[in-house]
Amino acid sequence: MGEHEEKIEIMRKYLTDMSTGFYCHIGGEVPSKKINNALKTFAQGMDSDTIIGFYDTTSFGSGKNGYIFTDDKMYYVEMFEKPKKLWYDDIKPVSYTHLRAHETCADL
Repeated sequence: MGEHEEKIEIMRKYLTDMSTGFYCHIGGEVPSKKINNALKTFAQGMDSDTIIGFYDTTSFGSGKNGYIFTDDKMYYVEMFEKPKKLWYDDIKPVSYTHLRAHETCADL
């Protein structure tokens, strides 16, 4: 299994759990009509062969709004907003530290 297929399997495991009633599609299961609509409205320049998941947030499932996860970035647009891209490499690491009752963030 290649890296792209591994990412699809991870998406398959978690995307439907994140869904809040919208349409979810994994990897090559994204209908071509939705891909075409997304390319026109918010994912210009995207290589459809790199799609690992699509979370369509439109009311009727047109694919004109939502989040497309690819191998190296996410394309997204919310209603009445401009399209955006987020490269995964730009995400800063986050860690969680449990504070004891007498500690504050300044003590770290």
